[in-house]
Amino acid sequence: MRTKLLGALMVFGIITGTAHASSKLEITDPR
Repeated sequence: MRTKLLGALMVFGIITGTAHASSKLEITDPR
């Protein structure tokens, strides 16, 4: 159960991390 929660948390962190990275890329991109 604990490992499952940790895995879900890691996946959530990766998703939010990529989302933040893409949004930053969009802001810095002049196009």
